[in-house]
Amino acid sequence: MKKIILATLLLPIFSVHASDLKLSEAPQTIINTINTEYPSATHIKVERESHFGEVSFYEVEFKIAGKEHEILFNAQGKYISHEEDITVSQLPTIVVKKLKQTFKNLHIEKAEKTKYANGKIEYEIDLNDNGKEWEVDISHTGDILKQKRD
Repeated sequence: MKKIILATLLLPIFSVHASDLKLSEAPQTIINTINTEYPSATHIKVERESHFGEVSFYEVEFKIAGKEHEILFNAQGKYISHEEDITVSQLPTIVVKKLKQTFKNLHIEKAEKTKYANGKIEYEIDLNDNGKEWEVDISHTGDILKQKRD
């Protein structure tokens, strides 16, 4: 019973709230970035996420030529990262080589590329190895950053 009461009391402390917005309701810097850098974007969705009642970041999802993109901005509208779906053929050779060394019966199901504001690039790979589903985060140099079973 004490655990339930404690959990109930702590719940508001860890409050996270997300709300959907129109692009026109986002900070002007975000509107400008999307309109200037991604003029062919369609299906644009903006989500504002707040922690403890304060805006933490904005997530803008959209499609270009059928491919999904997601850009993360901080509360002031500054670019943090850009994630996009890519094909297996767009993965760097060193990344594919490392995956083949690590997973012997590899079948890549989905690949995403994330580019950060500092220029750092990472890949998130959903794959199947002998019937086991894996999610792998790997650097552009082939270093596995994280791997977990789905």
